[in-house]
Amino acid sequence: MAISRDSHANGGWNTSSSTSWTHTCAANADVLVVAVWCNSADHCTGVTYNSISMTQRVKIASASGGHYAYLYTLKAPATGANTVKASFDTTIDNGTASVSYITGGGDYDNKGSQSDTTNQGTYPSTVVSVANNCWMVSSYRQPGGGVVSAGTNLTSLEANLSGVSVLMGDSNGPITPAGSYTMTCDSNYALASWESVGVTIAPAAPAPSAPARRRLFRHG
Repeated sequence: MAISRDSHANGGWNTSSSTSWTHTCAANADVLVVAVWCNSADHCTGVTYNSISMTQRVKIASASGGHYAYLYTLKAPATGANTVKASFDTTIDNGTASVSYITGGGDYDNKGSQSDTTNQGTYPSTVVSVANNCWMVSSYRQPGGGVVSAGTNLTSLEANLSGVSVLMGDSNGPITPAGSYTMTCDSNYALASWESVGVTIAPAAPAPSAPARRRLFRHG
């Protein structure tokens, strides 16, 4: 079964010790991905959906220090409108977003992360997918300011929360063949460091072929 996007949402940009928002998953949604960004240090202590803990797949600090980006996933999320909650060990500036996918039973595939202090207006996110026909999901943060938008191979889903330069997006289609894949995020402000994290989501593995039936012949 080919992957399709289900729904996406965001919890905005807040100053808090936790942020909650509603994400609605279809009855056949298989994977939920949550992006978290926070200032100052590694403050995110976990994410839940419908009170079920999600798995942290990747995190990275900005190359200049002081900012973190995370991606969490959950297989078989609860159907319907439920609460996503990101928790922090102190009151901190933070942003959050989420997206769910219908995969036919597929799950998390692989991860990647990048950060740089180079002044530039285009920021890459690269993941080496293991399975064929994966979708890639990435988040980006440019602490210096500006407006971020989708670049090459990237579809923007949630971006520029309360004017803060963050973006969550995906490949909007399968990656084939499997291997290294890069999506880029653009900014109109090219004088800042940045960080990005990405994961790939795999479709369900093909069902094994049934063995050929042997025909028996009787000789008489």
